[in-house]
Amino acid sequence: MGRLKTLTKGRLTEVRDGHLLLGSFASDMDIDDGSSVLVIGTKSRFLRVIGVDRDLVVLIRVSFSLEGFTESAKEVFSEIKSRSIAMVHSTGFCPFEDSCVWEGYFSPEPKDNIEELARWIEKRPSVLGVEIERLTGDFGEA
Repeated sequence: MGRLKTLTKGRLTEVRDGHLLLGSFASDMDIDDGSSVLVIGTKSRFLRVIGVDRDLVVLIRVSFSLEGFTESAKEVFSEIKSRSIAMVHSTGFCPFEDSCVWEGYFSPEPKDNIEELARWIEKRPSVLGVEIERLTGDFGEA
């Protein structure tokens, strides 16, 4: 049997004084020393580290009702694609009997109007609520 295609690369490391020690793994992943990374974490201690090109990432969090969710979600993704806004990461979960939560992390360019996109999303029929959070580097504190 031949070698399987590799999708990911993993490495065991540690956190010291609030710093995630990546060592040579950072260069293996083309993350230069001093460049920005987006760190996303969950309550279950799952961390995702994503290299980004800007010092600003915007999170849009959307709560959808289950009724009409599929159609509204398709509309939202089509609109994001048509606006050509760079999405860094996307995740969703349906933890409740009647609603789902979707989060999209974006690396917007100055021309991108995230607030306008959020207002557009808010008008979708099954959307229960929309929140925007601007994530900027706080490099003095890890």
